[in-house]
Amino acid sequence: MKNTLSVCLLAVTLVSPATLFAQSTGQGGASAKELQKGISVELPLSRTASLMPEADNPDAWIVSVTNDGRIYFGVERATSAGLLQKMESRPRNRDQKLYIKADMRTPFRNLQGVLRDARAVYFQTVVFLTAQADVADTGVPVSPKGLEIAIRNLITRREPAVVVTLVRSEDGSTRVRVNNRDTDRDNLTSTLSESLNDEKNEKDATILVSADLRLPFSEVAQVIDACRSIPVKTVLLVP
Repeated sequence: MKNTLSVCLLAVTLVSPATLFAQSTGQGGASAKELQKGISVELPLSRTASLMPEADNPDAWIVSVTNDGRIYFGVERATSAGLLQKMESRPRNRDQKLYIKADMRTPFRNLQGVLRDARAVYFQTVVFLTAQADVADTGVPVSPKGLEIAIRNLITRREPAVVVTLVRSEDGSTRVRVNNRDTDRDNLTSTLSESLNDEKNEKDATILVSADLRLPFSEVAQVIDACRSIPVKTVLLVP
């Protein structure tokens, strides 16, 4: 049985059936409706997302990535090469967040340029907006939710860390590895907890997430969601 979800963004409501990530494929999310000026996305669902009411502000920095890889800054179309220029020319305050509204079906490679540009304009974290599984269809706009995560190019110093790697196999399936050990996706949270307990300084440890660029964003978001259920810092590595 499917519930109906609604996500409000810039006073535009996205209504969707709630189907939690299918455990075998990572698929599931919000069915898309046309947003203003033709932007349409299908957001992944999450369990650990936080309220992001500022994403509804008129001056919010929002980058949308559609299923076919089109990029929008706000509601303006941007090329991969032109997004950075648009970001650099737009003033922002120190506490400004960057919200990424990515279609769950788009390959993760379509987000790489956005994440690199985010680092180029000094964002240390980004927020992946998600659909909400706990909201009934009341017809009342609600505040957006999202997964905030640090982004980094490489491991630049020795630190206690657990590395989660998503790999696409030759048969098209997705393998999840924790510290080079294959793990069952259903047990990812418990595996992470065990691995962190093995670290000498587990309180200061970091979870590093690395994902195959061919994977749909839904699978990356699912793993980020699981990692955020552990009370340690999670970092997404950007090639």
